Amino acid sequence: MEVIASAPGKTILFGEHSVVYSEPAIAAAVNKRATVRIETSKNNKTTLKSKDLGFEAELDTKNKKYSLKKGKPGIIRYILEALYMAHDHSPINIDLSIDIPIGSGLGSSAAVTVATLAALYRYHNIHFNKKTLAEKAHKVEYLVQGEASPLDTLVSTYGGLIYLNRKKQLQKIRTNFNYPFVIGVTSKYGSTSKMVANVKKLKQKYPKIVNPIIKSMGELTDEAKRAIEAGDVNKVGTLMNINHGLLDSIGVNTKELSRMVYIARGAGAIGSKITGAGGGGSIIALCPNKDSEVSKAISTYDSSFKFRFSRKGVSSKVIHGSSHRKHKKQNNTLKNKHNKHNIKKSNKSVNLSKNKKNSLYKSKSNNQKHKRKNKSKYSEADGVKIDDNKLIFKKKSFKTINNNKIDYSR
Repeated sequence: MEVIASAPGKTILFGEHSVVYSEPAIAAAVNKRATVRIETSKNNKTTLKSKDLGFEAELDTKNKKYSLKKGKPGIIRYILEALYMAHDHSPINIDLSIDIPIGSGLGSSAAVTVATLAALYRYHNIHFNKKTLAEKAHKVEYLVQGEASPLDTLVSTYGGLIYLNRKKQLQKIRTNFNYPFVIGVTSKYGSTSKMVANVKKLKQKYPKIVNPIIKSMGELTDEAKRAIEAGDVNKVGTLMNINHGLLDSIGVNTKELSRMVYIARGAGAIGSKITGAGGGGSIIALCPNKDSEVSKAISTYDSSFKFRFSRKGVSSKVIHGSSHRKHKKQNNTLKNKHNKHNIKKSNKSVNLSKNKKNSLYKSKSNNQKHKRKNKSKYSEADGVKIDDNKLIFKKKSFKTINNNKIDYSR
């Protein structure tokens, strides 16, 4: 059995930190992804490898432990929690490919978590929907981090531009807004939990000052949503600049982030700001017709890459599996039945050679039609999309793994 799943990273356009206090936020999936491939192990061990991250480990999924062979652990904790939640501890090999910078505020952990769970559900033939997947992935992030916004896992699951309202309800923003952006990544990474805690302390110490700033961020996010829907790129850029100033005022900015923000604006970005928790990590710059110039300018001191929004969320497919072998076996059984029928018929009537040929031809034709029909229906039998998973998965109300009930009602 072999399966594969992938999920996109994300960037927060508006609403960092204020979303913690029930204000809205806007985030977007980016065209950078984490891909998880799982296959049945042949040596009775569960292993995790990532060429992109340069690590290899042997996993003890029952006890959430690992033995590191090379590299740094980092993302392994998220994979272990996902395995404990949705795997039966049978030996498997896991391969992780990722082109999202780790610790840069681009949702690498959420993308890896969503992709891992989607791959595990495929591996175990668990019929799931995106709502369930996003909730389970958020639970994994919460268990690892102690604090976690549901926004990252929602965006990685659904893709596109996402607006999270004050009631924590999800809304996709319908727009053709797809201008080029540049992400600048500093070598200094921030701690999300630390930054959130610092803002909380500041808010408690100066509530009359900080509370209005938090509320202003929420109002700004609503205004940005309307600008994005209208395609007003200049207004979006202006609001990004204002948002950066508000984030600076609550203490999450650094000199490295400021350097990238102002270098980006100087090179032609119409808007640039911190993206994520701050304290290090990344900035995002809106660069109509100037993405190459802005990326080059930021790269003088830091790392950068160009990106656009991605409408594609999580995806998964079976590469090799029992469903394919079962389908092949059914075809062979059907073929044998046709052959037995033809032999029996030919022995019955020696003098009907012409009819015999016609019968054999007709039987062969019907058999080929049956194969073509099956091929049409299962042309992606090893890779059916999530929306089409009724073709693969058995219809049950739930499946339980490690005392975790996985509800996959649609």
